[in-house]
Amino acid sequence: MSTPDDAPRAATPAATPDRARNPVGRAALIVALVLVTVGSAQQVLAVLAPVILARQGLSISAYGLLLAPGGIAVGLLGVAAVILGILGLTRPASPREAAAAGLAIGANALLALLISPLAGLIASAV
Repeated sequence: MSTPDDAPRAATPAATPDRARNPVGRAALIVALVLVTVGSAQQVLAVLAPVILARQGLSISAYGLLLAPGGIAVGLLGVAAVILGILGLTRPASPREAAAAGLAIGANALLALLISPLAGLIASAV
């Protein structure tokens, strides 16, 4: 006859082995999310900048100075997300989803940052 101690038990969190973690991949994703936030704020500022400059009585030549810090921050965060994403993807036996997402977002931001000045040149040539 079976006793209650012989019944199968559900796995408890303490009884299950820890899933492999990838702190570098998680850091890549966090940096990428900060990158998206800073990039979004920069886009809002780019739309509002002409109004801000006009109300302050400043010349439109100050437009670049107003947006430069955001561009620099996006560039640095993009480089950090790409580096951390690559490092996270190369870790053996670790989950790679967060690292891949961080790498993709960082690479996208860097590509957009590099292509955006070319768009102005192409538009002026046409």
